[in-house]
Amino acid sequence: MQKPGIILIEDSFDDAECIQRGFQEENIRETILHFSKGQEALKKMLDPGSAAAYKDVRVVILDLRLHDMDGREVLTRLKENMHFKNIPVVILTTSDKDTDINECRELGASSYISKPASMESFQRAVITIAQYWKMNKL
Repeated sequence: MQKPGIILIEDSFDDAECIQRGFQEENIRETILHFSKGQEALKKMLDPGSAAAYKDVRVVILDLRLHDMDGREVLTRLKENMHFKNIPVVILTTSDKDTDINECRELGASSYISKPASMESFQRAVITIAQYWKMNKL
């Protein structure tokens, strides 16, 4: 298995597929590792024996509203970890509440993007994220 450059923590398989497809369409060749559950992501990512497998991670894309746990808890745990504390975490979620945005920023999120309601708008948002990735060579 190739070491992932992008970790995607998203419980919607449709949204995860759209995100992966958008990055492919922008010719971003980073390996994307998708977790559909926050607990599973934390267990694997924070396991000291697995540190080498995640040494090339350059960004984490995180949904706040995961089925098994709150994404803020995932964000908090990642930012408390020595390896992940300086890796950008992009929140991509349905919430556009100012309280969620401010709390995520305080917890260390690098960016906060509200998922648009329509799939077409969501695809455009994903393309924008992918283009930002390419321009800034995260």
